[in-house]
Amino acid sequence: DHFQRCCSTTHGIRRAVVSTQSTGPLRSAVLRNPVINIATMVGSTDIPDWCLFEAGAEWHEFQKMFACSPIAHVDKVKTPVLLQVGTVDHRVPPKQSFEFFYALRERGVETDLKLYKGERHAILKPCMEADTTLNTLLWFEKFNQR
Repeated sequence: DHFQRCCSTTHGIRRAVVSTQSTGPLRSAVLRNPVINIATMVGSTDIPDWCLFEAGAEWHEFQKMFACSPIAHVDKVKTPVLLQVGTVDHRVPPKQSFEFFYALRERGVETDLKLYKGERHAILKPCMEADTTLNTLLWFEKFNQR
């Protein structure tokens, strides 16, 4: 029938790609610290080598990095997306989520962005971890009714 997706970090890039290319029964998606645009991430992350490996690219091949990123397929997104990100994440900088949020919103896709102040890549403070869980459940419940 219909399903929902929740994921984070390097799995996040794969789920973000699924949310941009799925024409099937995906009702909603929750992405936590997702890699959205490898071309803009490579110069601002603490893992640039991962970016190059993931894209199969050299430092100067920004087009190649962009082409394999979820943002390159944003026009195909129809699935509502909730983004959750720590504000001081050096692994997947928050601007990755902002790029996707604004691109989705501009295209009329229902989206929300939750920022977790002072949190890094792993959102560890119990109250903030509880908030991510609650917001995930509420997001899924909202779109499970459709």
